[in-house]
Amino acid sequence: MGAIVSIHSNNKLLVKLKNSKIQLLFGVILLAYLIFAPRTFDANHLLGAVLFSLLMVSMSLYRGKLNLENRQIKYLGQISYGLYIFHPYVSIVYRFLIEKIQSLETMIYSMPLIFYVVVTITTILVAHISYKYYETFFLKKKIRNYKISEE
Repeated sequence: MGAIVSIHSNNKLLVKLKNSKIQLLFGVILLAYLIFAPRTFDANHLLGAVLFSLLMVSMSLYRGKLNLENRQIKYLGQISYGLYIFHPYVSIVYRFLIEKIQSLETMIYSMPLIFYVVVTITTILVAHISYKYYETFFLKKKIRNYKISEE
């Protein structure tokens, strides 16, 4: 979905997204969607994908008051491969636990945002551990063994 929106980012309608008020509007709508949308696998996921894509394109076109260039965001970029790889597994483990523990299932069903926050924090923690104790070993090895030419 993001690729489709990105391809059309020069579209006159999308150029109007270069506005901090529009970014705030998309952000609020997306947050409300994540909190209140029904948890079914249907067109609701398409709506969320469209909202998120529009927010990302808007933020890439206009860098207003929200500055994402900081140390924490850059670190998330460094561990992004681990985030990508481990997210499904962390989610599956939590979904399994929720199915087995009735009180968790009731709580998550009534407040689904808790599930997303816990999965996100756990995924970041697992990706951090992987990066620190596994990936950096190979990154150092790559730097030592291969000379990168600057042409």
